[in-house]
Amino acid sequence: MKNLTSDFKTNGKSNKKLIIKNDYIYKEKNERFLDFVFLTNILLEKKFKYVLEVENYDENYYKYKFINGLSFEKVETIDIKIILKIVKIVKAMHEIKFENDKVIIHKDLSPLNVIFDNNFDPIMIIDWDSCCLGNKYYDIAYICWLWVNFGSEEKNHLLYIDYIIKICNFLSYKLEDVKKLKREILLLIRTYKKTIKKENAFLIKWASYTQTWVYRKWKYVETEFE
Repeated sequence: MKNLTSDFKTNGKSNKKLIIKNDYIYKEKNERFLDFVFLTNILLEKKFKYVLEVENYDENYYKYKFINGLSFEKVETIDIKIILKIVKIVKAMHEIKFENDKVIIHKDLSPLNVIFDNNFDPIMIIDWDSCCLGNKYYDIAYICWLWVNFGSEEKNHLLYIDYIIKICNFLSYKLEDVKKLKREILLLIRTYKKTIKKENAFLIKWASYTQTWVYRKWKYVETEFE
């Protein structure tokens, strides 16, 4: 695959400053740093191996060890075998339950935020800064949106529908789950659209297209579960 990089300066496309020094990544903290550390420590205690083990550095930065591997440089439709590896990881993470059936969600699970080995087996998920408690459909919605990438210019609709059906089957979803996943994707897109600057016409058009795609094509996913 051409859309890969081993350059940690671009891995994750973080909007926070990164410094690489002596095999460590130093990353600027955000306002949720303490919550992020609390939740990732829970995952570490549960032996979840895809979460970063971070150390406090100073009042502005935290650090973690450099991870050798590959990540995607841009969003594209990823092979379903790779997607299902990520879905399997998310499913395992969601086995840790909290009050009101809440689970830990990554909240930014794009292809840019996963480090792979040369066999495309996931090594680590990065950019946990936004992680929080949420519902089990959120990260799966993100995967459908950005890993299946039904907003692609290639418009390979049958493939996207097939991939989403495979994801839902892998998770043993019923029709009700499929409908909830649809609602979560639409909510995710609407929330994202509010963050786009007015002058970024391309992203506005792309986000609107993905929204329309769900309204028009999701019925073909639901049909498989009726």
